[in-house]
Amino acid sequence: MSRQIRFRRGLIILAAVLLAAIAMALVYARQIRAAKVDASAIVVQAQRLSAADTLYRSDHAGAPARDVAALIAGGYLSSPPRLPGGVAGAMKLDRESGLIHRTVADAAVCAEINGQLSADKSIPVAASSTSAALDDAIEMPYGCAAVVQPMGERTYHFIFH
Repeated sequence: MSRQIRFRRGLIILAAVLLAAIAMALVYARQIRAAKVDASAIVVQAQRLSAADTLYRSDHAGAPARDVAALIAGGYLSSPPRLPGGVAGAMKLDRESGLIHRTVADAAVCAEINGQLSADKSIPVAASSTSAALDDAIEMPYGCAAVVQPMGERTYHFIFH
């Protein structure tokens, strides 16, 4: 085999490795961007729900709404919170604490939520998934915390004060 053929093979292999590295970088960038979009959508919809609940409470002597459906029926909210396709689950309104709570898909979205109020994207661990335990773990107006389940896996929970 001639030296020129070996050189060409080397260039082809190098080009393939570089293309693979670029493809991996693009996939990673897309995942980060998707996590930021999902995090922003969750926070915006929580703000919308919180504003509707505040209006409801002001019209009902401080009494909280029963649920999201009550806010819609009363005209305080035009529709249920809309979340991106990749974000499953509904937002829940905790009548007792007034907190808005929902499960978050993964750690990347959870970290992006926490990074919106602080440069620190760390995820605190809560004792349980109750609103009170999550409220204790999250010291900001809103945030995301992890709850360690009995088998060791983590679930991620968002709350909005």
